[in-house]
Amino acid sequence: MNFKVPLVAAVGVLLIAGGCTSMPSIESPDRQAATALSVGEPFQYMTEGEPLDVVDSHQTLSIEQSVKLALQHDPRIQASLAKLRQAEAEARQTRLLPNPVIGIAFRFPDGGGKSIIDADVAADLLSLLSRPGRISAADNRLRKASAETLIAVLDVVRETQQQFVDLQSLRDQLDVESSRRQILQQLVSVTDSRVNAGEAGRLDVLTVQAELSSLEGELISLRSQERLARLTLARLIGQPSRTQDWELTRVPAPGPSSVSEQEWILRALEHRPEIAAVKWELEALGQDVRTARLGVLTGDVGVAAERDDGWSIGPSASLALPIFDTGQAAKDSRVAAVVEQRHELTRASRQVVEDVRRALEKVRSASDAMDLVNNQLLPLQEQRLKQSQDAYRLGLSDILMLRLAEQEAQEAKARLIVLRGELLQANFDLDRAVGGRGFAVVAKLPSTQSSDTTTKESIK
Repeated sequence: MNFKVPLVAAVGVLLIAGGCTSMPSIESPDRQAATALSVGEPFQYMTEGEPLDVVDSHQTLSIEQSVKLALQHDPRIQASLAKLRQAEAEARQTRLLPNPVIGIAFRFPDGGGKSIIDADVAADLLSLLSRPGRISAADNRLRKASAETLIAVLDVVRETQQQFVDLQSLRDQLDVESSRRQILQQLVSVTDSRVNAGEAGRLDVLTVQAELSSLEGELISLRSQERLARLTLARLIGQPSRTQDWELTRVPAPGPSSVSEQEWILRALEHRPEIAAVKWELEALGQDVRTARLGVLTGDVGVAAERDDGWSIGPSASLALPIFDTGQAAKDSRVAAVVEQRHELTRASRQVVEDVRRALEKVRSASDAMDLVNNQLLPLQEQRLKQSQDAYRLGLSDILMLRLAEQEAQEAKARLIVLRGELLQANFDLDRAVGGRGFAVVAKLPSTQSSDTTTKESIK
């Protein structure tokens, strides 16, 4: 039969052509994060867990080094990269054609003679028809997994920045409060001498001693907070049980920004991976809805051959009759998932806008407070201290007034340290709120309009 070879060849060509769908081009999130954060080489995907403490050890530590070490050694990022590899494997799996099922049957006539042979090669019809939609959905979920990896990266970066700045602020506060303690100890000595000389009452001594005791309690709390901050930072950079005696490199104070609030919001809506993840899931669910419509087309297609007084060959198909299961319930379930994701996109977008506006408010508040302390409070306290020193040298005031002026000048410096830390944290919050100033989402995001159109078409 001359048609057998062309028919089999045609079926083979169709199957091979159907299996040649290429994987989507997605830049790896580790390389993207490394480029955006200027941390040098991309952090590597590790198939084995790290030891308790990594080898790296530093006498001095900068915030850039801390971020780099956290990106390289934080297990949350490695776990997220593993999930990304799972999504990549699933995307490859959907590109594979279903394995053909070969059936052979021998039938022996009652009266003897040649046996009858039935042979067929068949493939699952639903798997073939739904394959393009499943590939598209898997690709979108791969992009979603990539966006979720960036979420993990951004969270690790922000936590590391927060701990570093907190530790630096606590260290600076301890220095200032230690100077205050020396001043208060001198005040106790001065008031004691005045009481002994009959120039002051015992109440003055008790007042200063009470303030000194309160300060000692604050110092105990600050030292504990500093130790805890060092422990947290040590865990983040992969050295939880090593000695945390680094000298911290000072983080430069951020400069003013000329970017408007609306520009920050637009940038965040474009680059936040949280929004990207929801959008890609919405796209994938839209494909799931379209695939669900094919659910009733269960059966097999293939080629069948029979030998009975000669060979015969031809196409074969078997289809299930959609009498009981019409596929509507499966479609309704997927449509509801699409609707849920549409609301999740609204929630995520609103949360992003709030995050940006809250961060900008913190930046403005901390910046205004710093300006007030720098330009008014601190100069006034320094003038008061200078005048107190001059009056003491001229014999116009006693040492008690001088020590009080010194203490309040130190309090203003402590306040400035706290505000500087708050300003740094607010700027890092803003970086996180906009998805990282250097970040771009792994793959180009589908627009909100595109996702909305996809959803509406899927529900029809």
